[in-house]
Amino acid sequence: MNQIINWKEEQIWTVKELAQFLRKAPSTIQSELSRHPEVFPPRIKGFKRPRWDKDIAMQWFKEQSIGARKFVGRPRKINPTF
Repeated sequence: MNQIINWKEEQIWTVKELAQFLRKAPSTIQSELSRHPEVFPPRIKGFKRPRWDKDIAMQWFKEQSIGARKFVGRPRKINPTF
């Protein structure tokens, strides 16, 4: 049952809401969270399962987007002019 979650109204996000916001599969979030928790927004402590504050997660995303590299891949060859 794939039901759409209205992540805009929720104040505390679960993995499903964070995945929908980041446009990734929830299984990808779970997998990456266990291997590289530092690449995700800071979690709310005190819950059995991972939870994120909506405002903090959105602010984190904006900060990550500002510093994103625009050029990825192999650099172009420069033709020397003699």
